Amino acid sequence: MKIQYGNLIGQKVGIQMALLRSGG
Repeated sequence: MKIQYGNLIGQKVGIQMALLRSGG
């Protein structure tokens, strides 16, 4: 479960980073 939780956080961060790069 810890791995899945970490993966979810990583995905959220990656998506936010991608959105910032795309928008910025």
